[in-house]
Amino acid sequence: MFALDENLGKCYLYPEELEFDDYFEFARMTSVFTAITGGATAIVLLASTFCPFGKSVHWISSIVLVVTAIMEGLTQLIYKSTFCGGNRDYDESRIKIYCNASWGSSLSILSVFIWLFGAYSIASVIEKREHERNSAQRYIGDQEEHLVVVSTDTKASSPLKDPLLS
Repeated sequence: MFALDENLGKCYLYPEELEFDDYFEFARMTSVFTAITGGATAIVLLASTFCPFGKSVHWISSIVLVVTAIMEGLTQLIYKSTFCGGNRDYDESRIKIYCNASWGSSLSILSVFIWLFGAYSIASVIEKREHERNSAQRYIGDQEEHLVVVSTDTKASSPLKDPLLS
């Protein structure tokens, strides 16, 4: 498959008169931002398996993953740049620059969905834990009321002391 492309794996200098337009520069900036924010969030999530973090850290991680997914999607703007098939005409002595959506671009698109799935997973776990915590508190509250009603020992000095053992 790759043997058909004679330029694969070879590096060439860009022509000196080649100027990168805003689409190209923005795509480069978003790819760097994606790597930094996605990597930092991955480190925080890995650390959260060993040290429990608060709910706010997980919410922030979820929001950062959504922003990371958006930035990852914006890296596809490189295809609108003059670098990738814009209005530039090159003579035959220079290498023609062309861009196509290959496996790297496909992985970039796939990673957008993975970032969004990660954000959704974190947010849904936060909501589920909060719901379970509220249910447990209600159950404990009902149980405490039941214990107060059932306990008729007036000699017990503490509500935690078992009246049967005294």
